[in-house]
Amino acid sequence: MKCSRSIYTLFTRLREHEAKFFNYFRICVATFDYLLQRLDKHIALQETNMRQAIPPTEMLAVTIRYLVSGMTFTDLHYAYRLGPSTIRKIVRDVCRKIWEILLDECIPPPSDKMWNECEAGFANNANFPNCF
Repeated sequence: MKCSRSIYTLFTRLREHEAKFFNYFRICVATFDYLLQRLDKHIALQETNMRQAIPPTEMLAVTIRYLVSGMTFTDLHYAYRLGPSTIRKIVRDVCRKIWEILLDECIPPPSDKMWNECEAGFANNANFPNCF
């Protein structure tokens, strides 16, 4: 996986130790790879003669680190050596793509059957009938 700047050293070392990777990103390597595989072509930027594009691996890593740590964009700026406004755009764009691509897989549209099961659960477990 191609990564730029200081993330290359950190990311490569973390991938070698599943527990450290999980501690840093709060997801396992396999989950990170799955997300990257699903998002790669949707978040990849085009290289130009003026600049090299930030690789999707780095974009996903920055986004996940932001989401799990609560770090500010300025803190991430120092950690990943990217500008705060660049990080803000990366996080916004990657989150938008995660939502668009994984929405139906992770949060299926509710069906009548699902609503009926939920209502039965409230009636049986909480003694709260007719809650819907």
